[in-house]
Amino acid sequence: MHRWTAVSPAVSGSDVRKVWYWAHHSTEYYLLNPVDFFILFNLDGKDPSQFHVESIWYNGQSFDTAEYLADAYTAGTIKKSSIQFPKENSMSFATLRLRGNQFPEKNMRSPRQVEPDGKRYHRMDRHVTYMDWEFDFRMSTTTGPQLFDIKHMGHRIVYELSLQEIASFHSGYKPWNRYSDMLYSNTLLGYQARDLVPGADCPASASYVSTTHWTEYQNDPVTYERAFCLFEQSTGVPLRRHHAYDSMSGRFYGSLEDIVLILRAIISVYNQDCVVDFIFHQNGALEVKTSLTGYMMAMLYSPPEGRYGFQLRDRLIGTVTQHAFNFKVDLDIHETKNRYETLQFEPHLINNNDWSVEKNSRYEQIKFTRNSKMTELQTLYRENTSVPLYHIFHNKDYKTMYNDPRAYRLQIDGGLTHLLSQGIGNEPSISWARHQMAVTRRKDDEGQSSSIYAMWDRKEPIVNFQSFLDDNESIVDTDLVAWVTLGLHHLPQMEDIPLISSIGKRPSFFLTPFNFHDSDPSMASRDAIRMSYDDTSGSDQTVRVENYGLPKEFTCDSEYQGGNAQTYFNTSTLFQQTLI
Repeated sequence: MHRWTAVSPAVSGSDVRKVWYWAHHSTEYYLLNPVDFFILFNLDGKDPSQFHVESIWYNGQSFDTAEYLADAYTAGTIKKSSIQFPKENSMSFATLRLRGNQFPEKNMRSPRQVEPDGKRYHRMDRHVTYMDWEFDFRMSTTTGPQLFDIKHMGHRIVYELSLQEIASFHSGYKPWNRYSDMLYSNTLLGYQARDLVPGADCPASASYVSTTHWTEYQNDPVTYERAFCLFEQSTGVPLRRHHAYDSMSGRFYGSLEDIVLILRAIISVYNQDCVVDFIFHQNGALEVKTSLTGYMMAMLYSPPEGRYGFQLRDRLIGTVTQHAFNFKVDLDIHETKNRYETLQFEPHLINNNDWSVEKNSRYEQIKFTRNSKMTELQTLYRENTSVPLYHIFHNKDYKTMYNDPRAYRLQIDGGLTHLLSQGIGNEPSISWARHQMAVTRRKDDEGQSSSIYAMWDRKEPIVNFQSFLDDNESIVDTDLVAWVTLGLHHLPQMEDIPLISSIGKRPSFFLTPFNFHDSDPSMASRDAIRMSYDDTSGSDQTVRVENYGLPKEFTCDSEYQGGNAQTYFNTSTLFQQTLI
């Protein structure tokens, strides 16, 4: 087995295409079983017959040709590697076979989610309607999942929401690890979104949607029957709730479970798996979440590698990696003539003499100031916790009755802190990662932030995202695109063997209504529950439970009939005890 690392002109200093090929044991999983053998190929020119080996690394020694290595190996004049082929069994550290002290103690199945009245969303081919939401979706062969014409309550919010690029920049002492700066659109991101597994990747009841690709790898089109899954589920937390338990508050309870619709695709490139979720909430909020998992890209341990990672096995080290995901968000908030402004929060020190007996008393609180962005270079955003911001998009002609903009807020929860210096090495190929968000004027020739050639053209990128910003065009009352970068830095640990856990590696961003509606749109949801005392009964011991027309008893298949359906909603006694 092998893995390869592109050596761009930005690294080598010459306009020659080169590739390091790594060797591994062909076993589960090969990246966790490397051997100390690497070959540098020179792939210059269009004639494959001119491609040649430029260098071979074996067990810490470098050779110009395979002949030199073979002669030295035969003569016994070099240090020979003693890495044994791993024993393949159920206890091997790199496999996904069950091992350890198994749990749960009894063979009891995990909780399952059901749809007692059938699916509450409607899909016609690639057009989806759900509650007050409506959108279209597709899978781009080159860049992956794309959503179009996203509407809420009949109003278009986003024209295009799409993944643009996934990048993983690795670190290390040895050159093949040092230069393993991967831009995965090179592999065609949509083509790598393969079939999802019901009951594991997605709930068993999910709907699955196919995609078809025609690439240079096949003579005929190839179809993946389950490239997308679509499902509704509870997030397990209330979207809103309040329990007024004393008489002064009125003694009532009201809540709405955060039940959402999720469109999911999972992109698996080499060792890395990236779950991409588009999540539609009942209050008009749209969430985009990425989850990183898969195998780490491990290396043979040597002392110089210690500054880049921890030793995880006798001859294995995992080094720090910067992961980045770039999205295009073409916003249409009340049509296309949009503005972008920030609300900046800062301390406000005021005179407190009116309310204090102390002389020259001061009191500090928080205020916000509005800052309208006029040009593209003014929009560049990198999180500064000392200056928190709200990012607001709106149309100046649509205002509330109090003359405030009917807007949407873009909130980033997991933006990448880009640590690499601009212009050095392979960094120009991900110039979009320099900022957690940038806003540009929409242009037909600025449709994508990256390209399938980005991993090879780092010296002079074919798509240079920085040029989108450098012309510094006006962004006032025009069609705006927000380019959002999510990401994280991952320092592998022993618990990442065999697979990296997605916990703590789920960066996301939100589009939430901000004075867009006159009140919370989810107040119209029949999923809500309200409990209060029934004043008409003449007794404050009678509780009224309002279900808003939706039966709450559990009437699924026979597998669940043993459960007490009434227990779920026979809450009168508990409610009374809580409010007294």
